[in-house]
Amino acid sequence: MNNPYTINNDELTAIWDSLPSNEKSENLQGMWRNKALSDTYEPGSTFKLVTSSAAIEEGIVADIEKTDFGCTGSINIAGTRIKCWRYYRPHGSQNLRQALMNSCNPVFIGLRTKNWCKKVL
Repeated sequence: MNNPYTINNDELTAIWDSLPSNEKSENLQGMWRNKALSDTYEPGSTFKLVTSSAAIEEGIVADIEKTDFGCTGSINIAGTRIKCWRYYRPHGSQNLRQALMNSCNPVFIGLRTKNWCKKVL
């Protein structure tokens, strides 16, 4: 039976009567919150497929096997340092296929900022 007012956490059940009404309300809402629908997330690595597909389609990258890109561990954009997940040991020289496999942020940021504007604008 689906009962949204039944607490499904033993620790919370033990202290439920001592909680103020606002905390009870927050805990009930948190218990039933669907994170996939309620929370916001950056598109992250899923958008790298869109960026690489557009770069291939627009002719920015002609051969995905050719080594064109380098990962130094991070890239600075507008005063913000954006790191690769492997910033402590950068990927170094890599082609687009490898950059996709490595999910390397600096490559895709560089691909979009340096070459994208020339082709699209």
